[in-house]
Amino acid sequence: MWKSQDGGRTWVKEKNLTFDSPRNHGYARRPLNANNGFYAFWADGNPEKMSKSCLYFCDKQGHVFKMPYDMNEEWEYPERVFTEEPYGN
Repeated sequence: MWKSQDGGRTWVKEKNLTFDSPRNHGYARRPLNANNGFYAFWADGNPEKMSKSCLYFCDKQGHVFKMPYDMNEEWEYPERVFTEEPYGN
């Protein structure tokens, strides 16, 4: 997560959202009018060949969640993903 306090002229890195993944993670996009519980989303994948691709999102505090790859029920819960420094509850 990067933060700018001058309209985007300079940026300061606050924390990593991903760490040690076997696939590349795309640029995290912030949804229009994002709320604190769904603050950014992105996908991963291998740019060199066909691969599995997962969807991720985070809240404003940087807690990362991965959507289930296979949905077996009408409603499924996302899986919490810990970055290099796990966050508290």
